Amino acid sequence: MIVIGPLIVVLAAAGAFGSILLGGSILIAALAGLALIVGVFVGLRHPTWLLWATAGAAGLFPAGYLPGVHVPMVFSLAMGFLLATLVHPVENKKISTMEWFVIALLLMSFLSLVVTAGSPVDIMEFVKWAAAVSLVIALMRLPRSQVFRFGQVYVCATTLSGLLAMGIVFGDPAGKVLKSLSILGYGTEAESTRYVYSGDKPTARLAGTFLDPNAAGIGILVALLICVIVFAGWTRFVLGGILLVCLILTLSRASLFALVFGVVMMLVFQSLSVRQRTGIIATFVLGFCAALSVPQIRNRLLTSFSSQDTGSSARLDAIRDFPGALTGRWIFGRGWGLPEFKDPALAFTTNFVANAPLLSVYRGGVLVGITFVIGMLYSCTLGYRCLRSDQWNLGLYGGSFIGFFLITMQLDIGTVTIPVSTAGLSFLLVFLIHASDMAKESSTKHSSPDHDLLAVPPQPVSR
Repeated sequence: MIVIGPLIVVLAAAGAFGSILLGGSILIAALAGLALIVGVFVGLRHPTWLLWATAGAAGLFPAGYLPGVHVPMVFSLAMGFLLATLVHPVENKKISTMEWFVIALLLMSFLSLVVTAGSPVDIMEFVKWAAAVSLVIALMRLPRSQVFRFGQVYVCATTLSGLLAMGIVFGDPAGKVLKSLSILGYGTEAESTRYVYSGDKPTARLAGTFLDPNAAGIGILVALLICVIVFAGWTRFVLGGILLVCLILTLSRASLFALVFGVVMMLVFQSLSVRQRTGIIATFVLGFCAALSVPQIRNRLLTSFSSQDTGSSARLDAIRDFPGALTGRWIFGRGWGLPEFKDPALAFTTNFVANAPLLSVYRGGVLVGITFVIGMLYSCTLGYRCLRSDQWNLGLYGGSFIGFFLITMQLDIGTVTIPVSTAGLSFLLVFLIHASDMAKESSTKHSSPDHDLLAVPPQPVSR
């Protein structure tokens, strides 16, 4: 460790000066070199700082960039955390079955990259995706107390982001707040507020620092589900209530339907007391009626998949065109740095399939797609184990995760094309593994239905 630290710092400084000598911007090179040196020092001496920073950035500034350097903030911090995990000894060395599926997915995807890569863009896009997916393995190396603290930081940061987004929707449609965050790469979009149209009348959708309402729906849903696992008591219900309101305001049907599916699955499969079941049904019905009382929300939900929904028609057209788009490229896919994944206008005209499993095949081929689907199906078995527990929060998490795969990932492309949404899926998988273990522990200990496994705060550990 004494040798590795100074060596990496020297290499970082040499890289910065090399950029200057090659004609790059002196300011950008200096900032990049300084950021790398600071990051390496933090990673060597205080690796958990990178952990908390990754959680905070993923929740508060998911689409932000490092100041002065056009590099995604979440990607940079995640890479630092991954490197810190390699350098430092880990407590948990056992690799779970879910992690083996993740490793297999990474290997199949790398093979696809080797065959299809034609430019540095392909490599960079693969690295960003692989870094987000690898967070599953890195986070599972940590003790549960640190993983839960990571979840708490992520939930709080996402709640702040949601409150900021609500302020933008109701009081700042021009996006002045986002423009004030220009140092982090915000405020350069053509529209700071996203809309959905019912006839000629526009309805603002909550997006905030996620920039895209559907990406916000995924991020907020992830935070909401993690919230019921890592918090207890009034903190859980206050933060969860705020996140639920934010989720509704995104008007992201794929994420909302996943949560509704989770509640229904919990009521059907979980052993609940009469008081718990009555409370859940009453809360769900009241919340559903309150949401439908808002005309914009009612129109958005009730017109889903109708003949008036142009999105549904576009999805059907994309599925019909899907086989032709992969002619001669079924094994390894069309490639990783596809321009339609980066250019919104080109994505609209290309109309590629808006389905995560099929989009994995579109990009990486059938080997990647099959590995991805098998891994997700296995994760659904962990969700079912949570459903069979006597803890309502574990049941909600497990049912909603199954809904996330069956609904959200079939109707949204974020977990494939947007790295921060891919990171959100990684967070969901990590807490699914822990929730499944908690359900197993709960059944072994024969805990009472009202007992909460998080009533005792996690013990601090040194790292």
